[in-house]
Amino acid sequence: MTCPPCTHDCEQGKTCPAKGKQAFSKLESKEPLGYIASMALNDMRDGIYGEVRVYHEELGGSVPIYTHLPQRTWVGLTDDEIWEAYMESPVELDCSTDELYALSRTVEAKLKEKNL
Repeated sequence: MTCPPCTHDCEQGKTCPAKGKQAFSKLESKEPLGYIASMALNDMRDGIYGEVRVYHEELGGSVPIYTHLPQRTWVGLTDDEIWEAYMESPVELDCSTDELYALSRTVEAKLKEKNL
């Protein structure tokens, strides 16, 4: 059996070498391998497992599937966001504003170290 679009003579049940190379190059790319319907993902989260179809193109409300999570760029907190978090915090800190920002930047650096 010849599998389009390649010209390799593939036996049923065996992987086509050309398709295998295409799949491997897709694994290395940052593109999603496919997409699943968001309803299927919600079912899995609720412990309901059934047939899950993987689509090769994005459909309305579909969720991308990756071999590795895409790398995100680190975004630190602004001084305003630090102050807002301080004001919403149930903990009272007896420190100056400079000490608050220094502590926040230290915590951010540790988080960045662990997550990048």
